[in-house]
Amino acid sequence: MSQNGLSLILLAGFMLGVVFLLRWIWRRPLPAGVLPALNPESGESVVTARPIMSPEEATLYNLITLAARDHMLVLAKIPLLSVLSVVDKDEEARKAAMRMIQPVRCYVVLAHPGTLKVTTVITLNKEV
Repeated sequence: MSQNGLSLILLAGFMLGVVFLLRWIWRRPLPAGVLPALNPESGESVVTARPIMSPEEATLYNLITLAARDHMLVLAKIPLLSVLSVVDKDEEARKAAMRMIQPVRCYVVLAHPGTLKVTTVITLNKEV
């Protein structure tokens, strides 16, 4: 019985040692050259978060998510080139097609959760 108690105490001591070692490693300050120095042009630069979508886009996204989340993966704001593959024998024609597609973003993409095959792509044209 005393052998089991001693091994339990040693195991607990070892675990505490590992925890304290990991805390010490994670709390150390980083060396000077690891992070790049931030030198903004203006000393008054302010960085703030901005919304991912407009309120109308968020409403559409939420409605689609409510309708399809049990059967499909719902992804938002995906570049169209990450959904398509452009293949052409003529390299210049392929590059021209990719340049046309490159700025287009899909607002909502529905994909099968098992195969990750894209089934539906929704893009919105904002014309003011």
